[in-house]
Amino acid sequence: DLVELNKAAVRWNCLRIRVAAVCREPAFEILSGADPFLSDRGPGELAFPMIVDTDDEIACSYDMVSSDGRTLWGHVVVDLDGTVRQIVM
Repeated sequence: DLVELNKAAVRWNCLRIRVAAVCREPAFEILSGADPFLSDRGPGELAFPMIVDTDDEIACSYDMVSSDGRTLWGHVVVDLDGTVRQIVM
């Protein structure tokens, strides 16, 4: 969930590992589910950027759309040079 990902991103930042969340829904819908967390810290306090992919352009770039058009859940590991190291769905 968003709160746990934020906690992990804070720890990973210390290790020079960066996280970004790509989602299909508008950011305000996702953030509204984290209201108790955000009310304490404010919406600008996430430790990672949220990227909205409403047209599935990013998902398609990483083959994360099924044959029936559903966007798949997963993660992509990209190194500092921009090389994709791992895709898990």
